[in-house]
Amino acid sequence: MALTFKSIDAATAADTFVDNVQVGLVGGIFSFNQPRSNISFQFITTGNPATVSGTIQGSIDGINFTHLSAFSTPYDGGFLFSTGKPLIAVRPFLGAISNNATVTVWIAVDN
Repeated sequence: MALTFKSIDAATAADTFVDNVQVGLVGGIFSFNQPRSNISFQFITTGNPATVSGTIQGSIDGINFTHLSAFSTPYDGGFLFSTGKPLIAVRPFLGAISNNATVTVWIAVDN
C-alpha cells in the first residue's frame, strides 16, 4: 500500500507572492524513515489557468533540496515521477499560478 500526503492544498496566485514579489510557494515536506526510490506527484488544477509552473524537489538529508523535474501548463491532473533516486524527503515548488486557478499537490510513495 502506498503512503500519500497532501503537500499543497488549493494554492492560488496570491500564495506565490511575498510583498508584491513573485517568489513561488514551497509545499510541505514529505519525509521518510528510510530512503525511497519510487515517488509520484499529482498536480490538480481548478479554474482555467493560463500559467501553472514549478518543480518537484528531493533530498538525501531532509534539509538540502534539489530539482528533480519541472512542469508547466497545461498540467491538469498530471503526474510527475521520481524513480531510481533514493531520497529521504521530497516536496513540490510552485513558481506561478494564474487566472484565479488553484493547485493541489498530492505525493505518493511505495511503502
